[in-house]
Amino acid sequence: MKRRLLHKALRRPVGNEALIAVGNLIADHAGVDRSQVKAETRLLHDLGMDGDDAAELLQLLEYNFDFDVKSFDYDDFFGSEAQFINPLRLLPSRTAKYLKEKQPLTVGQPADAVERGRWTSNT
Repeated sequence: MKRRLLHKALRRPVGNEALIAVGNLIADHAGVDRSQVKAETRLLHDLGMDGDDAAELLQLLEYNFDFDVKSFDYDDFFGSEAQFINPLRLLPSRTAKYLKEKQPLTVGQPADAVERGRWTSNT
């Protein structure tokens, strides 16, 4: 996966501009074609982004778009990298259970947070 830091924007992107900018960053970070990343695309469930990849994405979003992620509860949406050490986690039944335990986080949610300048619990 490529890691890319954008230049900090001189102004906060709004509306569709925020969704496009966040979508581009997510597609680049996830190593997928931009056409696969839409507002309703789920980071964990659809793109498989979890652990350190998800944490790095949050750091990139915070840096590139200068918004506050302090109130973002990472554990509600993603797991830790340590969970991947257990080979039993790869069993389909365990994977399905794990995915049900995590709230889906769509591309549109961080785009909305970028517009507001902060993450809110109802994002």
